[in-house]
Amino acid sequence: MTSRLEQLLKKQEELKAQIHQEKNKQKEKTELGIVSDSRRPIFYRSSGLLFGKYLPSENDLSQGILMTDQGLFPTIVTESILKFFTRDSKNKTVKKKHHFVFYVRGLSEAPHYQFYLISRSSKNNLPKLFSENNTFLSQGIVTERTTERVILRVQKNPLPDRTSQDIQDSINYLEIRGCPGKVRTSQFWSFRSHLQDGFLHFQSGELLANAKTAKPYLKIP
Repeated sequence: MTSRLEQLLKKQEELKAQIHQEKNKQKEKTELGIVSDSRRPIFYRSSGLLFGKYLPSENDLSQGILMTDQGLFPTIVTESILKFFTRDSKNKTVKKKHHFVFYVRGLSEAPHYQFYLISRSSKNNLPKLFSENNTFLSQGIVTERTTERVILRVQKNPLPDRTSQDIQDSINYLEIRGCPGKVRTSQFWSFRSHLQDGFLHFQSGELLANAKTAKPYLKIP
């Protein structure tokens, strides 16, 4: 009887863990923009894919450097991929190169970008959102515009379990170079870009909302 009860409790815990894992996956998809709410005119995105090798710090597997052909970038490993590194660290898998998908956070100083690794892919199984190496997708509000660069404000999207402080803390600014002259401040844009010479460089873009529509979103709910 006790053995049967233990088995039921074990299955219950496994089910809870599975549900928790699925919720985390759904949240990550939402952040990447794979799943979005079409009713929202404004949806922030800040993600990319690079081929490289993750070099963890000596004392913490969850923090380190992503070494790529485009440069070295400070990197944090999220829970979803940390299990992979932890499980396979003895087999030196962590030292191999992979195609990594990550969130991107802007920094005020070089190397200008920080990554949060969330998954890895093989060359023949890249996600639809990123069909090739060195691809970035960013959606946000233009806060600064010069002839050389655009500064794009990005942040987490509102979710039921997120507070205003969570969103405030997530605000960061991406520098994107080579944007066309039609890009104006206070507009909400979607940019495709790639890393070159230490900065994101414009490849294509789409205006998602004019300044009148986008400005209210500068305020934190």
